[in-house]
Amino acid sequence: MAIQIFQLQYLQERYHRGIAVTTAGQVFTEDVADFAFGLLLDVLGRMLASDRYVRSGS
Repeated sequence: MAIQIFQLQYLQERYHRGIAVTTAGQVFTEDVADFAFGLLLDVLGRMLASDRYVRSGS
């Protein structure tokens, strides 16, 4: 119930600001999950590279 109320307030606020909100249901769920996981791997890889750079003293 709380989620539905939050979503209603969210949608009302977007409507008042003139921001379009839409949904595609389950159509892109797997693609979005794959993309999010890829971004996570990229961030972790850069964090490790950054850590090595800082520890090397360069």
